[in-house]
Amino acid sequence: MQRWPLTLGRALGNDVVLDDPHVAAYHATLSPDAQGQLTLTVGDTVNGVSVGNRHFAAGARVPLEPGGAALQIGAVSEALLRLKESRYGGCADCGAQIPFERLQAEPWALRCLACEALHEVRSERLRSPNRI
Repeated sequence: MQRWPLTLGRALGNDVVLDDPHVAAYHATLSPDAQGQLTLTVGDTVNGVSVGNRHFAAGARVPLEPGGAALQIGAVSEALLRLKESRYGGCADCGAQIPFERLQAEPWALRCLACEALHEVRSERLRSPNRI
């Protein structure tokens, strides 16, 4: 690494560009603290970042273990894990089989169309500045 911080996201201005619709434009930043320990800062993202088996939301600052950590940003690695665990193609919310056509269009799909629509409505409510 030649300079810090290291930015990750979908926007072309990042140091690491991730072509995944589940990744925010500026999803996360990696930088060393004063003692040299690497810290992950989660950017302005709805989906957050998983470090190992823990999930962190936007704004979180996560010190990473020396020697490395497994990060999940976006949905492609999640889809591969679900395939490995024989869970691929099942809706994460209701358990129904996701239609083959949807998986062809979006191989990283976590939900059937009905559950995805509900998820988007809920997410929009959470982002709305006028929420009650």
